[in-house]
Amino acid sequence: MNSVERGGSLRGGFRVFRVHVDRANMERLRQLFKDFVDGCARTKGALCYRSEWLEEWGSVLRMREEAGRRTMPKFPAATLLTRFITPDGSVRGNKNAPCVIDLRRGELRVPSYGIIVPLRGSLAKALIEENELNPRPEFTVQVTRRGSYASSRAARLAQSLPCR
Repeated sequence: MNSVERGGSLRGGFRVFRVHVDRANMERLRQLFKDFVDGCARTKGALCYRSEWLEEWGSVLRMREEAGRRTMPKFPAATLLTRFITPDGSVRGNKNAPCVIDLRRGELRVPSYGIIVPLRGSLAKALIEENELNPRPEFTVQVTRRGSYASSRAARLAQSLPCR
């Protein structure tokens, strides 16, 4: 039982779920990440968190410069809006979200990039349980150079999230 179920106070919590991606989808994810960095993603919903990403990237560059390092740092993860299709067929989340987690089929999709990633059974079950919490946590998908992660943010922190 987590603190959301107990009604305890939340200082800031994330729960991160790793999504395993095959090689074909990895190339498409890299293209999505590159488009996010360049600011030319195929859907507007994909750029929702880009201003925060640019601030984070600027901070990383400043810290590297202050430390006297010359090598180029790695880009931070790109955060994308997420929409869920629950096992009963109801839809939860932003309709402009580029990422769809379909719990009926057990897959993560990014239709604008042709990405379809099957979810492990244990991961799909955990995401179903997360969606049954009251209040429900907010979800985002983070795309890194190495793959993707689905993360949930504790419900009380979700009030400060943009682009809901």
